Amino acid sequence: MQISPNGIALIRSFEGCRLTIYKDQGGADTIGIGHLLTPLEKATDRFADGITQEEADALLRADLAWVEGQIAKLVKVDLSQNEYDALVSLCFNCGDGPLVGTLGKLLNVGRKDRVPFEMTRWCHGAGGVILPVLVRRRAAEAKLWETPDSPAVA
Repeated sequence: MQISPNGIALIRSFEGCRLTIYKDQGGADTIGIGHLLTPLEKATDRFADGITQEEADALLRADLAWVEGQIAKLVKVDLSQNEYDALVSLCFNCGDGPLVGTLGKLLNVGRKDRVPFEMTRWCHGAGGVILPVLVRRRAAEAKLWETPDSPAVA
């Protein structure tokens, strides 16, 4: 399974896109569409002069591939496209913590009904502070999770 254009649009709507290095809300060096710079990328000054939109899109694809790999490895139940997209957005933002924590455990025993609530618990920034932007993002992800997929058009 892969994230749909709708899921990518959700991620882009919250991440935005900056073609130069900036600090995210947690203070991490970031570029493009929420790409966290690795220590190697920082050490080599790879992005010192900024990036193009095409490079930002390529970084997003690589980051999404990692997230999708974690979901494939850690999620043991079938997901609808909207459920999958919501989970990719959450894990793109939070890493695989939700998948190895309570959310993942409930999901893997078939408690899909509990996932939206568990998503809303991942809204804290540094120092445990609740961030309004994360509250909005988690609400959007939970809503997408609960939205039935549209039937395919022939």
